Parts: sequence; structure tokens; C-alpha cells
Amino acid sequence: MALLQIKVYVKSYLAAAAPNKVPPDKRVAAHVRDTTLKDHCLHENLYKAESSLATQLRTEKIGFNAFLAQLRVPNVSSDCTCGHPDQTVKHVVLFCPDIDRSNENLSPSSDLNSILTNAASLRKAVRWLIGLNILPQFHLARELLWDNINSS
Repeated sequence: MALLQIKVYVKSYLAAAAPNKVPPDKRVAAHVRDTTLKDHCLHENLYKAESSLATQLRTEKIGFNAFLAQLRVPNVSSDCTCGHPDQTVKHVVLFCPDIDRSNENLSPSSDLNSILTNAASLRKAVRWLIGLNILPQFHLARELLWDNINSS
């Protein structure tokens, strides 16, 4: 096969494999798509671990049981430790009776969207959640964050 024939074959194969792919010049940037944000600087003044947790909270792709069960992680059910059928971001942040909210200091609203789209509320929620120490992947971040805050 000639080189030109190979190129034509590969190009047609790739086009058939991804027929619905949006060309790069036609894609909408992520920051343009999210028009629900009240504060466009959500990640400013956040440490890397806090920013990571903020993204996980906003996308609900986080180490809570509902997400892990959705991914079919072995021996994980979507139930919360309090008995609620789904351990989701909304349940943990707003409603779970097993979680201490005495130092939460979030906005008095029970609207998760307003908490996750406002920079100040999001920062409070992230720091509160890291402080609870219920997500094992943030244990080290908690130690480092608390050292930074206490030394300031």
C-alpha cells in the first residue's frame, strides 16, 4: 500500500470511529458554559487540595458512597452511615444527622447550589468538610491545611 492510501484509510477510520466529535474550533469553553456561577473566581485563595475538593463537590464525583456505588466499587452500597439510602453531596452537606454542623458556619440557606456557586460559602464548606476528616484522601491535606492556618 502506498503511503497516501494508508493516510486516507486511517483518516476515514478515525472519522467513522468518532462521528459525533465536535471540531476544536466549534467547542465551547468550560468557563463560558457555566452561567449559574454567582462568583466566577471560585478557586481563588484555595489551596490545591481545597480546590480539588471544591471541584469534586460541584461535580459530585467524590468519595461518598452514592458515587462509589455508581462506579460499582466492590462491597460499597450507596447507603449513608445514618441509614439514608444515598450518601450524596447534598445529603452530607445539608442533612446527614451523623455529621456535626456546630462549626459549619455556612450560609443559613438549605440550597446546595447557592453554597457551591459562591466563593465564600464554597471555601467554608470545603474547609468544614476537610475538617470533618470523613474523606480519607484528604487526611494529609487536613494536617497540612490546619498547620498553615494555625501558623498564620
